[in-house]
Formats: sequence, C-alpha cells, structure tokens
Amino acid sequence: MGEHFQVGHSYFTTAEIAVPQGRARIWQRAVLPLLEEYFYNRRDRADLLTTFALERLLPALGSVAGTTPA
Repeated sequence: MGEHFQVGHSYFTTAEIAVPQGRARIWQRAVLPLLEEYFYNRRDRADLLTTFALERLLPALGSVAGTTPA
C-alpha cells in the first residue's frame, strides 16, 4: 500500500505495551481499527485482517522484540 499507510511508532511507546492486557487493548482499540480503515475497500478484507491478529503476530516476533507472547 505504500509508505503513507504505515502504523506509527506512537502506538507502541506507552508503558501499557509491556503487559499482555495492555498490548491487547492497544491492538484492539487503536491499531486494528486503523488497519480496518486502510483495507476498507478490499474484497478480501476479512481474510487479510486475520493475518494481523495479535495472537498470530506475537509468536512470530518472539524474543526479537523482547516480548513474551501472551
């Protein structure tokens, strides 16, 4: 989608991100709605958004991000 459709770092610079409940809250209330807006007109929107499920992404990050999957 290009450089104009990126999730900014400010969502992840809060102390709330350090705990699983905080990560889930930020993801559900801020990041996921942003992604839903970005993909609003996509025919495969539902399938595409499932690839951005927090439970799916955190294990992929593992220790690289310094987090423990919830």
